[in-house]
Amino acid sequence: MGLAAPAAAESDALAEDLLDLSINDLLNVQVTGAAVRDLGLQVPAQTGNPFRWRAQQIAASVESIDHDTMQARGLNNVIEAAENLVGVLSGDSPAEPHSFSMRGFSRDSINVLHDGISVGIATLNTRPQGTYNLDRLEIVKGAATLQHGQGAAGGSINLISRKPLFGSGTVAEAIVEYGSFDSSMLGLGLSASSSDRSAYRLDVSRTASAGYVEDADSESINLTGAMHWRPGADTTLKLSINLLDDELPAYWGTPLVPRSVARDPLSGVVRSGDGWVVDAATRRNNYNVDDHAIRSQSLLTRLDIERDGAGGTRWEAAVYGYTADRDWRNAETYRFNPSTGRVDRDRLLVDHRRDLHGLRAGVVQNHVLGGRDNRWSVHLEYSDNDFRRLVGFDADNPEPFVDSVDLFNPHLGLFGDVDVRSDRLRATVAALVLEDAWQFDPRWRLDLAFRQEWLSIDRERLNFAGQPIARSVIDRQFRETAYRVGIQHQWNDLLSVYGHVSRQHDPVESDLTEVFVAANFEPSDLRQVEVGMKALLDDAGTELTAAVFQAEKRQRIQLADRSFRSNEQGSQGLEIAIRSNLTEDVRLGGSLAYTDTMLDRYYDAVYERVVDGARPINVPEWMGSVWFSVNRVGGLPIEVGGGVHHVTDRFGDSANTTILEAYTLTSAFVAYAKDRLRIALTVRNATDEVYAPWSDATYPDQILLGAPRSYELSFQAKF
Repeated sequence: MGLAAPAAAESDALAEDLLDLSINDLLNVQVTGAAVRDLGLQVPAQTGNPFRWRAQQIAASVESIDHDTMQARGLNNVIEAAENLVGVLSGDSPAEPHSFSMRGFSRDSINVLHDGISVGIATLNTRPQGTYNLDRLEIVKGAATLQHGQGAAGGSINLISRKPLFGSGTVAEAIVEYGSFDSSMLGLGLSASSSDRSAYRLDVSRTASAGYVEDADSESINLTGAMHWRPGADTTLKLSINLLDDELPAYWGTPLVPRSVARDPLSGVVRSGDGWVVDAATRRNNYNVDDHAIRSQSLLTRLDIERDGAGGTRWEAAVYGYTADRDWRNAETYRFNPSTGRVDRDRLLVDHRRDLHGLRAGVVQNHVLGGRDNRWSVHLEYSDNDFRRLVGFDADNPEPFVDSVDLFNPHLGLFGDVDVRSDRLRATVAALVLEDAWQFDPRWRLDLAFRQEWLSIDRERLNFAGQPIARSVIDRQFRETAYRVGIQHQWNDLLSVYGHVSRQHDPVESDLTEVFVAANFEPSDLRQVEVGMKALLDDAGTELTAAVFQAEKRQRIQLADRSFRSNEQGSQGLEIAIRSNLTEDVRLGGSLAYTDTMLDRYYDAVYERVVDGARPINVPEWMGSVWFSVNRVGGLPIEVGGGVHHVTDRFGDSANTTILEAYTLTSAFVAYAKDRLRIALTVRNATDEVYAPWSDATYPDQILLGAPRSYELSFQAKF
């Protein structure tokens, strides 16, 4: 049977293989060799995949990094894990924690999902989740999936929690890590199943760090749990929760200063149009207030029902609820003032409350059309998103600055009092999603997908007197159509080629920020064309993927003077990934991504300037990485490995006056693993490179610096 043939039986076989694992197999720590990431071509994707095709059978770029690889590489948070995938750049600004850049687009043009559920735009909702509670992190590149809520130009990142296995017995596990900057991680997991009728899993993890910058402590506690129950042979009920409580490091960046002021000006980190630099003497300074706050609590609950009917029919439904409270009270802007020689600071208060409820239900059917296998699915989606926000700053000050501190010895001080105003947004989305896959030839398959979406947007922003800001008010309904047309050719059992064209729109909550007169808002328009190949070589000892893409985003906006213009961004590029077992004990993997992108016509609404022809911020032209691992070194249960990751120059502002220079990061590990125990020592940024990984678009006068060299010792055991 070729790989383009029906996948349901193959997926079931993979599940049966898992159930056939003995208790001893489950108890063994099985991460040897996992540091070199499998491309997962033979694993069914869980994102935008109603037919449960294996990744090689999907006519789009789908990538994943699984739990074992994240542990083997010592990747303790989603930021680190995502950057190990092809062409993904991550940022960790506390204003927008865990932001991403892919295929020329960033921030809210990346949809972050939790087990397939979108909880709102990334800049307001993504938090620093650890990886211990995740089974895998999966990405669908570009505007290619029509499920899981509204689309996104760059792609969708799905954080998939660990799940129980039926018939697996009881397995407990623990991992303890400690490293530089007083960083620590504790993870505890318990999975149990006494029969093929019920199973549950519970995972809890805590990560904490003092940070390499002064007064930048952070902590995150994540509890995930799932219970699966089979009341009958054809029906499965699944109940899951995801509870996250965190406090972010209060580091908003290091201020740029004139070279004449710097005691130890850093070269090779940032170039600015006015010649200002980062001073190594201030690298570990924190300019935030002493009583800063960056706290969040969120809870996602979900109930799934799945029933297998006659004739290859599967009925499925899910209902979910999500609540989140978030609190910022900080001095966030740090601007060096040449006339005083001090750093001017602002104050900003933000409180978020988000309540989201939704459901998804549908049917998947396998049948025959024209004598060939044909699959179709129909799904209905509905979500009700209620977002309320308080924003506070000094309303009477024409400049944002409240006080100033010494550049080299900042006295932190207190937050104080600010004026407060409120915002609210109510967004409901109802959608009908149709997909069809027709195997019209033994080696050719046609994929069609259609999404009809009805959106209702009700937004109001109040001024400090409690009155609506006229141009910010919108109460409108939209009807949007999205589609994808794809074709796949199975060249042989090991090689497939594909292509697709798609149309979507970016999240409307994000696009609203780009308009001055909200009542005239129209959703954006996304187009993507992609052609690629996926191959298994050397009896699956080598996996290879390659894709070329072209994407375009257009949005009609109205400026303050009520004139209209079209914001347009184009992007095109190439992505390649490989994993190969050179010998039984030696594995090698690598990736390369090239992105050519431009803001063809663009008005920056934040800074009120035209930036036609500029390159978007946080988008490198080239990214590449290489990883290797060698097992059974000297005939002992010892594994060594490491990797090199390179990122070229990026722009730090929309006017392209600030350049974040290229950097190369090297990491390495050595591990002892036998039976139920694994002990590993990991070093990150082994060359102690000083670099700027990300720019926060709202803070152009300060630079977020990456962490220096660090070490980590970990112990992992199963019982």
